Amino acid sequence: MKRSSIFSIDLYIVGAVIMLIVIGVLFILSANTDTDGQIYNNEFWKQMIWAGIGLPLLFFFAFFNYQRLRDISLIIYIVIIVLLILTRLVGQVANRAHSWLGIGSVGIQPSEFAKIAVILFLGD
Repeated sequence: MKRSSIFSIDLYIVGAVIMLIVIGVLFILSANTDTDGQIYNNEFWKQMIWAGIGLPLLFFFAFFNYQRLRDISLIIYIVIIVLLILTRLVGQVANRAHSWLGIGSVGIQPSEFAKIAVILFLGD
C-alpha cells in the first residue's frame, strides 16, 4: 500500500473515499434536478453537508491514536449505559419504539454507539 510520507495514511483509500463521495453527490444531484437544471430538493445540500463533516473526520481518525481508547473505555461504556436509560425514559417515539434521543433538531440512536462501546469495553 502506498503511504504518503507527509500524512502516513493510505492514499488509495483516501482517494477511493473521495471518489465515492463525489459519485454519490453527483447521483443525488442528477436525481434531484428538474429539466430546467434547478435543484428542487435539498437532498443534494444535505449530502454536501455530510460530506463536509465526513472528510475532516476521515483525516482526524487517520491520525487518532486508538490505543488511547483503552484508557477511557470504561467511561465510554458508562456514558452509553446512561444514554440508553435516558432513551428508555425520555426518548422520542418512532413506530412505537423509544429508540431515539432528540438533541435539538437532530436525533441520535444510542444503541448504535452502544455496539462500539461494548466492543471497546470487552476488548480491554
